[in-house]
Amino acid sequence: MRSLVLVALLGCGGSSTPTSDPAVAAADPAPCPAVAANVVKFVDPAMSTDKVRPLLEQHCRDDKWTVELRKCIVTGTSEKDLDGCEKYFVGTQLDNFKHDLEKLEATNKPPGTPPPPTPTQTPDVPPAANTIPK
Repeated sequence: MRSLVLVALLGCGGSSTPTSDPAVAAADPAPCPAVAANVVKFVDPAMSTDKVRPLLEQHCRDDKWTVELRKCIVTGTSEKDLDGCEKYFVGTQLDNFKHDLEKLEATNKPPGTPPPPTPTQTPDVPPAANTIPK
């Protein structure tokens, strides 16, 4: 979910001229800056909202997020609400945002921060020969 919250909102500029661009429509009920502003409320505190907000606005605008998606995000009051907005992404919109968000997260780590540990699998070891199964 944090990825969606970080990933899920881009910036778009307003326009007083009507346009067919769904991300910059006149009297837009959910402009991209409002989308980004709502998402950053739920961003992991370790993540810089100053970097996330423009990323969200950019994807919202450039990937032409639908009015339904943007309205869902703008009206969300919890991470759970925002999770429910994923169904409104079309094509590669969500993947595109996640990709750029992951790059941002990687550059947001302090220098010298080790990568997260890789999970290890323990091999299946049969019981010792001197034990009796219960």
